[in-house]
Amino acid sequence: MKRIGLLLIVSVLFILDINNGYGQILNNIQGGAGLFYGTNVNKLGVQINGYYTIPSIKKLDVGIDFLYFFPQVDRYNFEGSRYKSSANLNSLNINAHYNLYIYNQIDFFGLAGLNFGFSHAKLESQFGKLTETRSRAGFNIGGGLKYHLLFAEIKYIISDFNEFELGGGVRIPISRL
Repeated sequence: MKRIGLLLIVSVLFILDINNGYGQILNNIQGGAGLFYGTNVNKLGVQINGYYTIPSIKKLDVGIDFLYFFPQVDRYNFEGSRYKSSANLNSLNINAHYNLYIYNQIDFFGLAGLNFGFSHAKLESQFGKLTETRSRAGFNIGGGLKYHLLFAEIKYIISDFNEFELGGGVRIPISRL
């Protein structure tokens, strides 16, 4: 499934940039990672991402990222019984960044996109196990800035998970690897 998604993304990028050579396409692809904080889950998460700058619209970057929030695990005793609960949230985002303004090599961008959130909760005891898994689609809206290889962004996810996410990290052009 992951390979099909990757193949689809690469195919779309080639279609968008069919007139440019292979080397130029590599110059426009960036990959990276970062740390994010989600206000709804009150947790830190790790993000991996990939973005592509469309040469014919130099101010537009399109990309995908996956955000994994570290799980919350609690153990407690109640009236002689032991319980363990765990919960985590992940999200897959497809975003577009429109570079609004450049000041002293700092690019300010607006962000809009689609969000697919996945949550999983589990409660275990000596009596058995209960699990619940939910997935919801929503929209992202926000902004951020880029300075050389560094980026920072804040976005609000409009869905049943309603959450602000704030974070930053590094994006490296594939041609530099």
